[in-house]
Amino acid sequence: MPKLITCILPLHSALDLAEKIKSQFSIQEIATHHCRGSGTAAPQGLKGIGRQLEKDVLLLAVQDEQADEVFEWIYWEAKIFEPHHGFIYQSPLQELKPFVPLPPSR
Repeated sequence: MPKLITCILPLHSALDLAEKIKSQFSIQEIATHHCRGSGTAAPQGLKGIGRQLEKDVLLLAVQDEQADEVFEWIYWEAKIFEPHHGFIYQSPLQELKPFVPLPPSR
């Protein structure tokens, strides 16, 4: 069963990492986007006014046989082990279809 690997990363880091993944593993099923939200770790968070944080999100679909290798590579390459460098997780996908880009809009 294919896997979906999701990474929450520091702002402006997902695109570079996506290019490295494409080069290293020839994976084309990659999407990135930007998000923001607030945390509750700071004292202000206890009052419901947590600090606004902006992050990049990287999503990639990987065949089961390759998932652990790619997961570990991303963990080390993105320095997930360092404080404030994000987090990563993987979950099963029911099905994986090839990505077909949409034609350019007119």
